[in-house]
Amino acid sequence: TDYVGGIVGSASYLVSEITFCTHSGDVSGKLYVGGFAGYANNTTMRNLTNNSTISGKAYVGGIAGLCGRLEACTNNGDLSISGYHLTDDNTPVSYVGGIAGYATSATNCTNNAALDVSNGGHNVGGIAGYMAATRTDDTTYFSGNKNHGDISGTNYVGGLFGNFAVVSVNNHATLTVKNNTNDGAVSGTNYVGGIAGHMMGESHDVRYEGTYISYVKLLENANNQTSHTCVL
Repeated sequence: TDYVGGIVGSASYLVSEITFCTHSGDVSGKLYVGGFAGYANNTTMRNLTNNSTISGKAYVGGIAGLCGRLEACTNNGDLSISGYHLTDDNTPVSYVGGIAGYATSATNCTNNAALDVSNGGHNVGGIAGYMAATRTDDTTYFSGNKNHGDISGTNYVGGLFGNFAVVSVNNHATLTVKNNTNDGAVSGTNYVGGIAGHMMGESHDVRYEGTYISYVKLLENANNQTSHTCVL
């Protein structure tokens, strides 16, 4: 079963935000599975708390499998991941995060659960497995997040973000990742980091307007766990 959430399975463009809720019922599926929403690509998730077990294969999060903004959300529940998803080019992916598997921003979110995706695929993080950063008002949207659980995966594994990528900003911008904290041990095979497993900006040509380059800047982030392991 795909698109499974404690409140809504698939919201797409129909739900602007889900706010001030606590979820305490287990949720299980395969792709796009979350404590509150399975798939909610333009939905803001705000002041939500998950206390239950969320089970799935890929695009799995304590709050949402895939969503837009994350604000002041907390995950206390276990994530149970079985296998991985193969993309069209046979790349194994997981997109698993304590808060969301895939999101566009995260502010003041906390993950208290350990994530063991060592038999899964790419993109695993304490807050988000994949952060598709599209916000230019940067210090508002990528700060104050905390991970307290141990995180394990294969490739692109981070204490906060497995993969942090600037996506379609279309102007000169610097997205700042600031005042985030990781207290958990992080382990994986390639691209493993206390804050992020992999980070990348954006460079592309726009006809008649020249080249736009966007950067990612890290400021005042704390990695308080010295045990980070790359398994060869």
